[in-house]
Amino acid sequence: MTFLRRNPIILALCLGHFTVDLYANLLPMAFPQVKSAMGLSYAQVGFLATTYIVASSLMQPFFGYLGDRFGSRRLASAGILWIAAFMALIGFSWSYLSLLAFIALASLGSAAFHPQGAMNVALASKERKVLSMSIFVLGGTFGFALSPLIGAGIISAFGLKGIMAMLPLPLAVAPFIYWVLSRIDARQPEDSRGVGRGRPGRLPLVGLLSVVTLVMIRSWTVMGMNSYIPLLYRGRGLSTVLASETLFVFLASGSVGMLLGGYLADQSGRRKVIFASLFFLTPVALFFMEASPAWALVAIGLLGIGLEASVPVTLVMAQEMLPASTGLASGLMMGFTFVAGGIGISITGWLADQFGLPAALSMLAYLPPVAALFTLGLPGTVKRGATVVQEFNS
Repeated sequence: MTFLRRNPIILALCLGHFTVDLYANLLPMAFPQVKSAMGLSYAQVGFLATTYIVASSLMQPFFGYLGDRFGSRRLASAGILWIAAFMALIGFSWSYLSLLAFIALASLGSAAFHPQGAMNVALASKERKVLSMSIFVLGGTFGFALSPLIGAGIISAFGLKGIMAMLPLPLAVAPFIYWVLSRIDARQPEDSRGVGRGRPGRLPLVGLLSVVTLVMIRSWTVMGMNSYIPLLYRGRGLSTVLASETLFVFLASGSVGMLLGGYLADQSGRRKVIFASLFFLTPVALFFMEASPAWALVAIGLLGIGLEASVPVTLVMAQEMLPASTGLASGLMMGFTFVAGGIGISITGWLADQFGLPAALSMLAYLPPVAALFTLGLPGTVKRGATVVQEFNS
C-alpha cells in the first residue's frame, strides 16, 4: 500500500488501461448475436476478431514512436474516446462490411493508448518496475475480465446498441488521463518529453526475437480461448451467462497471475518465472476442454494465472532492451507481437470449420510449452545494490 500511495500516476494509468480494455473485450459477447443475425461462419467471426487485433497491433509501434517523439498525453486521452465511440457504433452496423469497418476503426483507439500508458509507467516508476508494470497491466486485465459480464448484461437487455450506455466512463476518464500525463510531461525537459531516457547501444537481436516470438505464441493461446469460449459453450447448449462467467474467471485469474509473476520475477528471476508459468499448462488446458462446467472454472482459472504471469515481465524486459525508445518498445510488445495472436484466431476459426471447435481449441493446449522454450534466448538479470540489471549474452 505504501508503494501505491507513492505512485498515484501509475494508478491513474491503470484506470485508463481498465477503460480501454473494458471496451476492447466486448466483441466476444457480441459475436453470438452477430453470427446469428448475419449468418456468419466461424471463419468470418474469426476474421472480425483478427481485424481488430491486427489493425491495433500494426499501429501500436507507430503510435509508440509518435509518443517518443512528440509526447503522449493527447494520444492517450484521444485513444480512450476513439475506441469508445466506434465500439458504440457497431450496434448500428447495416452489413458485414460496415461492422468490419467500425471494428477496425475502434482498434486505433486501443493502438493509440497502450504504448503511451506503458511508456509513462516506465517514466513514473523509479523502483520495482516489474511490479509497477504489473499494476498497469492489471488494470487492463481487470477491464478485460469485467467486459464479458457487463457486455452480456447490456447486449442481452438492449442489444448491441446498448453499448452506448457505457459512454459516460470514457468521457470522464479521458480528460483525467490528459491532466495526469501533463504532470509527467512537466517534469521532463522540453526537448526530451515523451522520449525514453536510456542511451542507444548494441541491439540485442537474439533477446528481442526471443521475447517477441514468445509473446506471439502466448497471445495466440489467450486470444483464441477468449474469442471462442462463448461459441464453444453455445455449441454445447450452455448459457451465455455461464460463458461470460467462464471468461471472467479466465481473465480475472490472469490478474492474479500478473501480480504473482511480477512479485516472483523480482525475487526469483525473470526467466524462471516465464518458463515455469508456461511450460506445464498443456494438461490444464486439455482438462478444461473435457471437464464439467464446475471443474472447467477451476481449470480455466489456473490457465489464466499461468498464461498471464509473464506479461509484465516480458514488457519490462523489452523496454530495457530498447532504453532509448520505451514508447516504441511498448508498442512492439503490446501491439505488433499480437499480430500472430490475431492471425492465430483466424487459423483457429478455419480449423474449427474443418474439424470442429472443440478440436481446434484443444490444439491451443500445446502452444504454451513451445513459448516457454524461447526463454533460452532471453537475457539474464543480476542485482547490483537495489537495481536489477539485464545481462545480454547475445
